[in-house]
Amino acid sequence: RLPRASTTELPLLGLGTCWLTEAETEESVVSALTWAVGRPTGPRVHVDSAEAYRNEPAVGRALQRVPGGRDRAFLASKLSSREALSYDGARRRVQETLDAFGVESVELYSLHGGFGFADDVAARRDARA
Repeated sequence: RLPRASTTELPLLGLGTCWLTEAETEESVVSALTWAVGRPTGPRVHVDSAEAYRNEPAVGRALQRVPGGRDRAFLASKLSSREALSYDGARRRVQETLDAFGVESVELYSLHGGFGFADDVAARRDARA
C-alpha cells in the first residue's frame, strides 16, 4: 500500500477489468470482494474500471451482491479523453460512473489517455482559438 495525503491508501495490487466481458467482470469482482470481506484487516481490493471498458454496470452489480463489499473496495475509474473536452461532459461522465457503480464516490478517478489523444489535443487547441 502507498501512503497518501488523505486517510485513503492505494493498494499496490488491483483487479484490472479491461479485457473482461460484463459477466467475467461481475464474477471476478464478486470473487475478489468476497475474499476481501473475509479478511477485514487485510488489504482492500483495487477494482480498476473505465467507461471505455463498458463494464462499469457489472462492477456495480458485483458491489450489490457482496454484503460489505463496498467497504473493502478501492474503486477506480477513468474519464475518456473525448469526454474531457468540456466541463459539463466531464461532470456528466463522473455522475454516470457513480450511478453505474451505485455509489456516492470513488477513491480514484483519472483521465484515460491513449485513445485518440493526439486528436483530442488538437481539438482542445482549436477550441481555445
